[in-house]
Amino acid sequence: MNKKELFWLSNLFAFDQSSLVYTSARELEKLVEIFDKSLLYIKRSASARHIILESWLMLDYMIRLFFCGGLGINKFSTEEYNISQEILPQSFRDCVNALEKFIHVQKALPIDPEKDKVDLYGQFAWYVLRHQKDFYDKQFKPIVEEYYRKYHPHLANSTKTFPEKATSYLDLATATNIASNLKVQEPIQYRAVSEAWLETAGKLDATWFTNVRKINAVRNLAAHEIHSEKLYDKLGIHGSDEKVKLQKLKRFCITQLSQCLNITIAKRKKRKTK
Repeated sequence: MNKKELFWLSNLFAFDQSSLVYTSARELEKLVEIFDKSLLYIKRSASARHIILESWLMLDYMIRLFFCGGLGINKFSTEEYNISQEILPQSFRDCVNALEKFIHVQKALPIDPEKDKVDLYGQFAWYVLRHQKDFYDKQFKPIVEEYYRKYHPHLANSTKTFPEKATSYLDLATATNIASNLKVQEPIQYRAVSEAWLETAGKLDATWFTNVRKINAVRNLAAHEIHSEKLYDKLGIHGSDEKVKLQKLKRFCITQLSQCLNITIAKRKKRKTK
């Protein structure tokens, strides 16, 4: 079995290619900062209740970020406006249920056979077709056809000549609306998410959903229960030594986060390399 390649973006944890991370470089920097602070809090806290709540907050944040990544709406969030809080279900349970159904639906849909098709759209396409006829037929079209033959043979015969393309655009646009989006939106019949996102989502099996729901159930108790003993009982942690039980709880939470988010958490703080 090949050893997975780890990316240590922090000295506390590492991602790999299958981790539940689907975000931009800017958001990733924020994510690393949040994870660092949360993991340190979990490892240093002496409160069972706070450990559970902090673990749940990390999981909730990541699930919402991943879900928004699949929907392609992360780019609409700002410092003042978190789109995941506006669009996704407010409750953790409903959000997880929605994610599970969304993944199931997308996996069942066929891949769009034209997802790799190269074309011109919008006002630029209209401009080229009106003012650069020779460029389209003599340069653009041959290059696209060569690209198809090399990388996507099933699209080799899908390119159109200038007259064919111009006719199709004229059917969709008028002289007073040449800047409109000329790409027709058809009813959804193919996958609407990236294959990279769906590959990661495909690893979220029934066991994964069972585990995150278990964490949520414990969190629901911790939200209004200040006595640690009831929280330990909920997780099947027993014994008379409070320190031992607290360490077992920390191991449970860190293990669950590691498995649910598919990240590697360092057993101790890694030393920075020179």
